[in-house]
Amino acid sequence: MTSVIRPFSLALLLASILFLLCKESYTYPPRRHYAQSIPDLKVLVQFESKISQDLTEKYLADDSPLSTGSEIRRQVKLYLLDFYEECGFKKIEDTKNQTCLPAVRNSICVYRLFKRVKYLLSDLILRRSFRLQLGGLWRQIIFFFWKNNWPLFRDLEFVAEGILRLHLIHDYDLKQFANGKISRKFTTNCTLSSAHCYEISQIALSLRDFSSAIEWLELAKEKVLVDHQASSSFIQFLLWNAIEKHNGYFDEDLFLDLEPTFFNREISHVPQDSRNATKIRNIQLETFKGNNERYYKDLNFLRLCSGQTQPVNNESELFCWYELKTHLSLTIGPMKMEFLSRDPDVVQIYEVLHDKEMQPILDDTSSRLQPSMVGGKPSFKGNKLRDSAPVSVDKKTRTALVSWYFGEVDMTVSQNIERITGLHVLERTAAEDLQIAAYPLAGHYGSHLDAFSPALGNSENMQRIATFMFYLSDVDEGGSTVFTSQGVAATPVKGSALFWYDVYTDGSSDWSTTHGACPVVVGEKWAANKWIHYHDQFLKRKCGLKRIERFRIRVNDKLV
Repeated sequence: MTSVIRPFSLALLLASILFLLCKESYTYPPRRHYAQSIPDLKVLVQFESKISQDLTEKYLADDSPLSTGSEIRRQVKLYLLDFYEECGFKKIEDTKNQTCLPAVRNSICVYRLFKRVKYLLSDLILRRSFRLQLGGLWRQIIFFFWKNNWPLFRDLEFVAEGILRLHLIHDYDLKQFANGKISRKFTTNCTLSSAHCYEISQIALSLRDFSSAIEWLELAKEKVLVDHQASSSFIQFLLWNAIEKHNGYFDEDLFLDLEPTFFNREISHVPQDSRNATKIRNIQLETFKGNNERYYKDLNFLRLCSGQTQPVNNESELFCWYELKTHLSLTIGPMKMEFLSRDPDVVQIYEVLHDKEMQPILDDTSSRLQPSMVGGKPSFKGNKLRDSAPVSVDKKTRTALVSWYFGEVDMTVSQNIERITGLHVLERTAAEDLQIAAYPLAGHYGSHLDAFSPALGNSENMQRIATFMFYLSDVDEGGSTVFTSQGVAATPVKGSALFWYDVYTDGSSDWSTTHGACPVVVGEKWAANKWIHYHDQFLKRKCGLKRIERFRIRVNDKLV
């Protein structure tokens, strides 16, 4: 029997084939990493500011399409009041002849932004009445998020994890923090409700940050009596569950070896009992104060990032000077340098780069940022030596986006490094490409070494002899680079750079150069790393009397 293809079926078949072909050839817009990417976050902030301004005009207009008493008008009001909180406006009418440009430079405001857009704004555009009464605005919103994607739950989760990270390090008074006191220097109009507090507590519980989970739930329990933003009985149940989990994992015999996310004893279900207990974090910091061994690197990272002082090795030998002699050009324009540590030597060099050099780097790389990977073995990429081969994204170790810069300014960067250090940098194999790192709010990099471990089987010519790290921005608060065994915390100063040697003279790793990037508390942080290779330096470096010793940084061509 001969089958007959009907015209309708044929048309449907052709349409299906055409759709599949178009789908294969169509390039979907890249997903924006709103929580991690500073440029992506700014795109969202700018768009929301425009949409909120348009919505406000519609809301306040005499002939407003949002009829008085309607549900859609109530929802728009709810959204706008949430938006204007950061600027300190209590009523939408207060915004007349006023401009509100949210800076979103702290974690609370960013958390509120994602909650507002993901839930309140998305709920608005799903309403038929919004589409019918504000069709032009509806189309703008739909097109923007089709092109750029909506914030996802993992964006909220990322920001919540950052808040927990800041709390672990700074041991905030959570009530003050949730009411907008970010630090001693910074406050914000953004606040956290009881619902926000219990949401953050559940992220803490998933990370086994038990002490934080209990604290956030205790705060939620207190706040819900005032704001009624959640169920009091539900919060009580979550608190009971968090206490049970804390007690289940707690081991009294090993409590000093536990993570610093426990209390020092089991917590009872008596209200506020956790406030009478001590956090293991605080006990560990006091008990192991002054221990600079490798085993305590993470604890010392926490200590230094929290602003606690630690004895600095050879403090009497630290000084500033003007470098004149490592290169002839420095006799005309000397470099201001400062020893932050001796043995191993760490220096901060000021005004190495200027805006005319930094801005092209930021302009070129900001659109190509990708989540940072945890490295394994070093590898080649084309004919360029690159960072270690990516293994996985590890938010616990590093929360930054990175890119690589290959433009003309890289030559200037390398020439500056050669002038200051006397090392080979310009040759193709002498150094890695310039890595750009963007740290968002609460962005950090835990304690680590830049040198490669021999256990990875890396060839000698790929080992890093030294790190030259530039600060491409100032940071409002936080973001220091800390050397955990030296008690050193370097403050990010735009245009300055840090320089240190990563290995001994035989190429083996120097564990005393273990360092990390503290979380950004307020603002943003941009940095650039140039890693210099060991193998190419033999013609530059004189052999010492000992086979294994530390490299030293000269002061006007002298060892002091």
